[in-house]
Amino acid sequence: MLNWLINPSRLARLARSELLPDSSACVSPLAPTQADMPRLERWREAVRLAGMERALDPAATQGQLSLLVPEDTAFAAFEAELEQSGSSWAAFCEDRAGLRRWLLGHVLPQPCTAQALRSHRGAALDTLGAHALRLAPASDSLTAPTLLDASGRRAQLLSSRQTGPQRHLHVIDRVLQPAAQGLLDLLAQNPEHRDFLAALRSTGLDALLAGSGPFTVLAPSNAGMARLAPRLGLRERELARQPALLRQVLLQHLLPGDCPVNDLPWGGQLRTVAGEALSFSALGLLGEGEQLQPLLPGSDQLARNGRLHQVEQLLIPPSLQDEHEANAAADELTAIPLPLWRAPPCAPRSHAH
Repeated sequence: MLNWLINPSRLARLARSELLPDSSACVSPLAPTQADMPRLERWREAVRLAGMERALDPAATQGQLSLLVPEDTAFAAFEAELEQSGSSWAAFCEDRAGLRRWLLGHVLPQPCTAQALRSHRGAALDTLGAHALRLAPASDSLTAPTLLDASGRRAQLLSSRQTGPQRHLHVIDRVLQPAAQGLLDLLAQNPEHRDFLAALRSTGLDALLAGSGPFTVLAPSNAGMARLAPRLGLRERELARQPALLRQVLLQHLLPGDCPVNDLPWGGQLRTVAGEALSFSALGLLGEGEQLQPLLPGSDQLARNGRLHQVEQLLIPPSLQDEHEANAAADELTAIPLPLWRAPPCAPRSHAH
């Protein structure tokens, strides 16, 4: 089944790795040269330094995991990147908690064969760490499955092997990296979110998104921000003088937690950070009534403290929408012209003679 990806000599080399069983019915008797053997020593070193030998032992028979293991040449390239940034591999490994999270970003919490990865191109992959992974789309010309990390960098599968009843090992040619930017950074680098970011800053909500989160942000466009005041029956200057009102609207676009598109409750609801309900249509639209709209292309951007989705219009909270409709109805009632009041006719005066 894996002949499209692994040739017999590659299987033989994998069998000689310490991370794989020595016996297999698929191993070719051809002996590879030492230069051709995939080396995974740097991965084993990182696992040992993190104290995770038992958890990340591919030969273990318990647990359902798939490991994405960079070969040593990938670690060498990563070490060069660290040196260029003024750091080093030794300094990187000193943060044991960070090292563990980084390693878990190379672990899929389910058994996943190479064939399954090939069959689900374009899909997002969950990891046990803080990494966002996606398989390259089906239109990709590469034969072997290719992973895209949070920075959009490619890691191609070099070989794959089942190492236990529910465990798989995939050797890749690049170290995977988590998202380096925060939510505010993602908003700042997109001109279409300039006004939304300015509104967050004017209401103090930027401090919330500067924290560790995670949060899911539904970021409206500049055009949507420009239409907010008329939708609320206000002028721009009137809305600017009501920061509490603007904050209430903006909170409808902040969800607690990291919510990928595939995990949103389509056909259900989520509570925003402010506790308001936000509806998700089974047709893939969010909002209700006239506010129904889809997520725009470019959504599902992962930040180190959450995820960013893009929408066109702002979402008015249900409580504020009800209040606005009640006020509009009252305004319409008072606008009904009433007949002019007239004084009753005066009784004729009697003249004294």
